[in-house]
Amino acid sequence: YESHTAVAGRIAPANKRAPTQAAPPRAAAGQVPYSQLPAQELHAIAQPVPHVEYASEFRPGLEVEQFAWMPLIDNLCHQQQIGFDRVLLELEAELAADRRIIALTSVKRGEGRTTMLQCLARRAAEMGLKVCIVDLDDAKPALAEQLGLAIDSGWEQSVFAGKPLADCCVEANRDALTAVLLKQPLQPGALAQQSIAASAMLLELREQFDLVLIDTAPLSADPAATE
Repeated sequence: YESHTAVAGRIAPANKRAPTQAAPPRAAAGQVPYSQLPAQELHAIAQPVPHVEYASEFRPGLEVEQFAWMPLIDNLCHQQQIGFDRVLLELEAELAADRRIIALTSVKRGEGRTTMLQCLARRAAEMGLKVCIVDLDDAKPALAEQLGLAIDSGWEQSVFAGKPLADCCVEANRDALTAVLLKQPLQPGALAQQSIAASAMLLELREQFDLVLIDTAPLSADPAATE
């Protein structure tokens, strides 16, 4: 790779972004991919970047000091930081090409989808990116509970009732993270009926954040699914 600049340092702020350009070329033959870099060299690449001030028109309706992370998340972020850095650095080309909405899914529940999302979001925020996490698991939303939040309503009020999206967001000041949560499961098919409004919600988040991580429902509703 051409330099050891932090991944976030190459991405313009969400509200001051230059026109979309083609993704930069990946490593040429013979160059070592991020997944194989020694830990010391990876640390040199993934240094935090200076805080950037963003436009103030999008202000979350609820602010908390910090999310109540589960001990599992704290431990993984500490013990597996190198691994999360590698994942985020591999996403560098996607973010540089303005593909800032990343959905995480799994074959079945219990495979660590929501855990991975929280760890990646925390590390991305530490690297200086403006990050939003979205609970789009309309069958079994769990992100609010896992973050220690008791919410009266979530993004469903924006999609189904026209409430301003910012009013449905929760910002954790110390974590430098914003969460867009879902209070309770939706009726089957309800989200599909409002797909245009849901798409508009994601597009609005895309314009406000450097990285939008979405926690989706698993691919299979069958708990015994293996493929």
